[in-house]
Amino acid sequence: MARGYVVAKETINITVGARPPVPHRIKVRDRRSGELVEMDADWNDDEGDLGIGYTFKQFQKVPANHEAVKANPSAFMAATEVDEALIVTA
Repeated sequence: MARGYVVAKETINITVGARPPVPHRIKVRDRRSGELVEMDADWNDDEGDLGIGYTFKQFQKVPANHEAVKANPSAFMAATEVDEALIVTA
């Protein structure tokens, strides 16, 4: 087995780089109390990002410097810890 590879412990989906939308906040005057209150507007300051999804099979060989491995290192183990007959190269 080549050095610098890890394998997935189980079948897993990992999304890298996702972030939620950030709503635009505005100040308006409350009609009942007359005080200024802050609320979400109908548009967003940042639309967010869905990220990139990666799916790995159990025991699939992956380069150790892959961004999904960096995002969730606990989902992987060293390739040397697994019998080479079980490793999937998909």
